[in-house]
Amino acid sequence: MRGIEDIRREYDRLDAICRVDTSRMEIRLNNAAKRLGSFQFRPGFPRGTMTVTISRRVLGDEALFLDTIRHEYAHAVVFLRHPLSRHGHDKVWKTVCREVGCTPRATVKDAALKERMEANAKYKVTCMRCGAETYYMRAGKVVQTLQREANRRGPFKKASSVACRRCGGRKFSMTELR
Repeated sequence: MRGIEDIRREYDRLDAICRVDTSRMEIRLNNAAKRLGSFQFRPGFPRGTMTVTISRRVLGDEALFLDTIRHEYAHAVVFLRHPLSRHGHDKVWKTVCREVGCTPRATVKDAALKERMEANAKYKVTCMRCGAETYYMRAGKVVQTLQREANRRGPFKKASSVACRRCGGRKFSMTELR
């Protein structure tokens, strides 16, 4: 099982390749269900703080672990090289991904991971237009909005402030799984 020390060793190795210094960047582990990792910069005196957070779910899978920590490292490198601009998952970030050896895409397309998420989900929301299914572990903004709309208008009605990410549809069915 991997840990923070392994992440720090990989980041030190990548620092030499990318010619940046992330030694002061904080590394955290969490139990996030959906997000595998995140990079944040918080401005402050004198230099601000950079933090990478990695989900413990990736620690047991070597390939997923390396891809995830390098993905977040790429965000840190882009920030250090271009501190005054936002890049997200654009071409600049994708170039750094190739430089550090990770897959240059925003999300992981892992069937086993998807199955685990679906098994742990509490809600399933289905777009009535395109059939896209989205699983939610908790009653966040989307689930709460759909519940409110269903209580007001009945199920399968238009949810005014929720749109399908795939097709833009606004009619959904929601199933509580557990």
